[in-house]
Amino acid sequence: MRLIQLLLAVAALGLRQALATPTRSTLADGDPEFASAESGSGTGTSDPLHRLLAAARQYRKKHAASQMLQPKHISRALYHGDSERIRNFVRRMAEGDSLTVALVGGSVSHGMGATGGTPPFGGWLAGWLSEVAPPARPHPPPPPDGLLGLTAAAGSGATTGFVLIPPPGGAPQSCVRVVNAACPATPSTYMNLCLGEYLREPGAVDLVLVEYTVNDAPLPVPYMENESRKSLELLLRKLLGLPRRPAVVLLNSYRWFSEYPLPSGRSSDGTYYNNPEGEFFEFATYYGLPLISVKAAAYHQMKAGLKGFRVDGLAAALRADPSAPQDQHFFDDPMHPSGNTGHKAMAELIIGLLIHTARGLVAQPWRPAEEAALSEPLPTHMVAGNADTRHDRCLLGPRLKAAAVEKQGFDWVNEGTNPLAPKWGFTAYKAGSSITLDFLSSASASANTSATTAPAALAASAGGSGGGAAAPLSSPGGPKLVMLLLAYLRSYEHMGVAEVTCEGGCLCGEAARTAYNQTVEAAARNETYSPSKDLAAAAGPAHTFDGHWDSPTSQLQLTCFPVLLTPECRVRVTVAKETKSGQHKVKIGGLIVVEAAPDAAKNMCMYNLEAAERAAGFRER
Repeated sequence: MRLIQLLLAVAALGLRQALATPTRSTLADGDPEFASAESGSGTGTSDPLHRLLAAARQYRKKHAASQMLQPKHISRALYHGDSERIRNFVRRMAEGDSLTVALVGGSVSHGMGATGGTPPFGGWLAGWLSEVAPPARPHPPPPPDGLLGLTAAAGSGATTGFVLIPPPGGAPQSCVRVVNAACPATPSTYMNLCLGEYLREPGAVDLVLVEYTVNDAPLPVPYMENESRKSLELLLRKLLGLPRRPAVVLLNSYRWFSEYPLPSGRSSDGTYYNNPEGEFFEFATYYGLPLISVKAAAYHQMKAGLKGFRVDGLAAALRADPSAPQDQHFFDDPMHPSGNTGHKAMAELIIGLLIHTARGLVAQPWRPAEEAALSEPLPTHMVAGNADTRHDRCLLGPRLKAAAVEKQGFDWVNEGTNPLAPKWGFTAYKAGSSITLDFLSSASASANTSATTAPAALAASAGGSGGGAAAPLSSPGGPKLVMLLLAYLRSYEHMGVAEVTCEGGCLCGEAARTAYNQTVEAAARNETYSPSKDLAAAAGPAHTFDGHWDSPTSQLQLTCFPVLLTPECRVRVTVAKETKSGQHKVKIGGLIVVEAAPDAAKNMCMYNLEAAERAAGFRER
């Protein structure tokens, strides 16, 4: 009997101690940083991870009053995927290595909605890193074009490439820099083509936050097997194949005020599921990518109308009224989160992922087997019929300049006045001036595709190309029909007309489409078709564009036409004698070759001009 009483007393004492001393899980529910910062085997704060977690806990206490999300909201918004890459990033961050976080996405990633000096989520993240991560070490020198050294707040003019996002308030830079490689008003289809123009230092990227759930339309048809989702998969594979094996995280923003009606025809405002997050989750599970869901963290607070999450108005509409309460609404405008609310919540979710990963490293330290996992080849493509492309090109700025092999009367001119927004392009002023662009050569293509060069193992898994440098154009599947986009200046004065022809045995315009269709039909009959007759018939201009319009504005426009490729294919632009303005100025600001998504390319020509305008400096970024 005494033994039983003794055992009961010991059990009761243990129960009281368990209730009085929170476990790791209960601490995580209340304060996830505290669980790891105070755990361990007597290392105190001498261990880099414990120092980082202790600093994170102090940051949370210091900024508790402005915290948007509680730990439970953060927890339900995270899908962790395979952990090796993100664990490697956090481990190296704690040790003070010089690291780079790149933001790849649309206008939300670019920082729109964060106005009046409030930081975008990249700025909030940089501020957290400034207080939590070790101080900065010297980074490698910037690339020859010097773009990496630029620093610009959201909304200021800037060229393409890395733009450093500084910590708010002049706080010191940490060992982790945050750089903006996003382009507003563009879907993942565009970034898949032009990644090399925005991710200018691919060998120095350690974490990529990919944000396209606002810019990519939900549920295009056929389901998953469409250009949009195929392009997103190709973009993700390019990022996963970067030299440092970066952690690639899907950062899924959310739009309460949707522009896409439901199939029933009723408004989809406030609908939880009318966005592509479900489709993006397929990529997360297939490739093991961490995923952050803004709607999972914030939707119920929006429905409840809580402070900072209100959706019964927009922050921009209230700023003009000084008597109106500020920082009440999640969105600044119908598409973009507000700086002190929506953008801040997005940063807290990213921070939550990093904290969770640091806690995991304390509980289970880094293992040599994880190092080997970083070099594992990618699986085959998830989307049926998808394949890494060899002919996509995006030539802007120095890449476009390198593509010119012959020119008469065209000069490489910067017409911009803002040093952060140069307006480079090939410009001519006389009829008869001409320029020939070799857009498939290694000189123009290798620089642009360097961001997608994958190691041998990844290249093998990607069907031989890995998205790397330009490959031979001989195609076992037969001739290749692509869409070529030219960015050209339109203005209300001085502008002329240009004619486009193709050289080197390739066809442009409708003759290219006709020859391609006839070649495919002949192959189906086990016959061979030669496009020689089409070449003879296509002696004249295959395409023309007019730079004059009556609107008193100057903007880059896109014109597009099909091209049936050959290995020596070149495009020649000639200034015509015809003119509506009485003058003959022609300016070319960019050239894009689209293999992966020709239908999307045609839509870009018709509707989506902002990418080209910003790329060549004609619109502030």
